[in-house]
Amino acid sequence: MATKVTAEQAAVKYPLESLRNNCRAVFGVSLVTFVGATADLPDGEYTKEEIQSRIDAWRVKEAK
Repeated sequence: MATKVTAEQAAVKYPLESLRNNCRAVFGVSLVTFVGATADLPDGEYTKEEIQSRIDAWRVKEAK
């Protein structure tokens, strides 16, 4: 059964380190992908949506 996520639940912020440690379970990406996508972020707290959008943008970026 699918549950609806409320705006309040979606806006919950998590420490970057916690999201990094659980990146496979939360975002379905490897640690290397997560670190690459968030390399320029300072330690702090972020929503899952903020990090997911960074991962999506990083994945389509052309490698140099």
